[in-house]
Amino acid sequence: MGAAGRAAAVARGHLRPRGQRLGEQRQQRVREARVADALGSAKLLKHRDPDVKLLTACCLSDVMRIYAPNTPYDDDALKMIFELFN
Repeated sequence: MGAAGRAAAVARGHLRPRGQRLGEQRQQRVREARVADALGSAKLLKHRDPDVKLLTACCLSDVMRIYAPNTPYDDDALKMIFELFN
């Protein structure tokens, strides 16, 4: 194997782990988006059990911190979220 072949093999060896990390990061973002969507649902935000509301508010505060300054919620969901915080 010549120098070019070795360089290509080394490049493939370095790129493969980076590609895997990018794929894992993409999957993590998809999972986070699903959690954010579930927490922003009216079912949880307007739940009658105060403990469910409390835990939802705690989780939503973390979601808002993670996504700041761009929240993953529309205006209607944000209104319900801030009413829950109040």
